[in-house]
Amino acid sequence: MKMQWLARISPLLLLSTAAVGADNLYVGAKVGNVTADNFAPLVESRTAIDDSDTSYGLFVGYHIVDTLAIEGGYNYLGEYDLKDIAGGSYEASSFDVVLKASGNVTDSLALYAKGGIAIYDWKANGAGVESDDSGVTPTIAFGTEYSITSAMKVGIEYQLYQDIGGVDIDSFNVALSHSF
Repeated sequence: MKMQWLARISPLLLLSTAAVGADNLYVGAKVGNVTADNFAPLVESRTAIDDSDTSYGLFVGYHIVDTLAIEGGYNYLGEYDLKDIAGGSYEASSFDVVLKASGNVTDSLALYAKGGIAIYDWKANGAGVESDDSGVTPTIAFGTEYSITSAMKVGIEYQLYQDIGGVDIDSFNVALSHSF
C-alpha cells in the first residue's frame, strides 16, 4: 500500500525538486560535544554515568526566503557509559526537521534560532537496563554563522533535545556548510 502511494507521488516530488532548483539549497556537517542528564532514577541509583560524548551530524536545508529556511538532518547524539553495569551504555540518534530563522548582524555574521521535531532512537545495554525506544520530541537550537566566502559558512550552535527516552541531551557543535 505504501509503495503504491510512493509510486504515485514520486513524479510530483521530482518535478517539485526540479522547479525549486539548487539556488536556495545548502548542505553541511557538524561535530561537537553532547551531555546527557535526567536519566531514570532506577539507572542513576544503580550506576555512575559518563554523561558526555562526541556528537556529529549531517544536514541539508532550503531557504524559503532570505531569513527563513527548512532544514533536515541526521544527528548521532552519543554513547554514554553506565560505569557500574557490565557492558552498560545508553546510545541515541535523531533525524531532525526544523525551521531556521536567521538575521544578519553584519554582512558576514548572522545569528539564528531553530525549532522543530526530532525523530529519535535510543538503546540502553547492560544487565537490568536493556531497553530501546523511538519516538518524536521537540528540539530547539541557537547559533551564529560566519561567512568565509559567499558559499561557505562556519558556525557554532547549541541544541537541546528534551526527553529522549527520559534523558535530556544538550549538544554544542561546530558546523561547516556550503550553499549552492
